[in-house]
Amino acid sequence: MNRHLVAVALVAGLALAAACGSDHKGTTEPPPGPPSDTGDTALPPADTVVLQIAGTVGKPTFPDGNTAQGGQGEPVDGIECGTMAGDNYHIHVHLSLYVNGEQLAIPKAIGVVKPAIANGFVIGADANGGCFYWVHTHDASGIIHVEPPTTVEVRLGELFDLWGQPLSSTGVAGYSGAVTVFVDGKKYTDDPRDILFEAHKQIAIEVGTPIVTPDFYIFPQDY
Repeated sequence: MNRHLVAVALVAGLALAAACGSDHKGTTEPPPGPPSDTGDTALPPADTVVLQIAGTVGKPTFPDGNTAQGGQGEPVDGIECGTMAGDNYHIHVHLSLYVNGEQLAIPKAIGVVKPAIANGFVIGADANGGCFYWVHTHDASGIIHVEPPTTVEVRLGELFDLWGQPLSSTGVAGYSGAVTVFVDGKKYTDDPRDILFEAHKQIAIEVGTPIVTPDFYIFPQDY
């Protein structure tokens, strides 16, 4: 990307952050690379950082919210759907999905029944039968919000169960093929359903080929 386009993307990104309110501002400071025992720095290129701030986080191919097989208000994997999330424990994880080298957006309103949406952001749930699971998405940035009433372990497989999409070593969300997973920039070879959610963990799932170097998402300041 040339520097003129980078500047345009940066301006667009800052405007988007301002539109979302002070709780959702981005930062242009590049994050440290993930720990590595191989000497790799794994720092993201500057253009990648700007694109993530600008909201270019993948082609939208999924409908918003849960599928028919996902959470519709009943408990899923012990995760309940209520009128408000817990306030004792609140972390954020970032999830990216690539299919044959193309990034697909993780949809907003996963884990939200009858969502109320304004400017592309889930601002609540309909008072008439709507509810929030305490694992959910507010937008298509890939940020997963984890807000249980008490401190508990939440894993990637539980998010996919709420979404109602399959997740295995041979396919993801309806896409079949070899699955490669990166956690904080390092290849993960165990069952992807077992990946534990921890604050600011970066998870990238790739289906098929080519395998691309996963982007590092810049979390908003207050996340």
